Amino acid sequence: MEAIFARLGRRMDLITEIIHDKGHKVQQRNALYTGADIVIGTAKRLYEMYIANGLNLSKIKMLIIDDSDAILKAGLQTQILRLVESISKCQYIMINDEYTDRMKKSSELFMFQPYLLEINEENIDSDVI
Repeated sequence: MEAIFARLGRRMDLITEIIHDKGHKVQQRNALYTGADIVIGTAKRLYEMYIANGLNLSKIKMLIIDDSDAILKAGLQTQILRLVESISKCQYIMINDEYTDRMKKSSELFMFQPYLLEINEENIDSDVI
C-alpha cells in the first residue's frame, strides 16, 4: 500500500506514514510527530498512538481504513469512531474486497454522503498513476 501512495503522491509532495502493529512504536510515533499528510495504519496501532498522544489528529488530511470489514468484525469500530471524532476535517477512505452492510452502516456514522468506488485491477493503467 505504501508503494501505491508513493506513486500517487510523487507529483504532490505528500508525506505518507505506515503505522502497524508489528512496527516499532517509538519509531512510528517519531515519524508521526514530524508530520504526515496521509497516515495508513491498523486501527489498533493508530488508536494506541492517539491515546499515547503520539498522533496529532488535527493535522490529518486523509484517513485510510484498509480491510475495513475485518476491522469491524474484530470489534474495533469504537476505536475508529473515537479517532474520527477527534478529526476536524479530513477525507476518509475505507478499503475492502467487497462492500458489506457492516461497512455501509459504519461509514454512515462518520462520512457525509459516502461514495462507493469499485476498482478492477485489470482496468488500472499504471502509466496514468
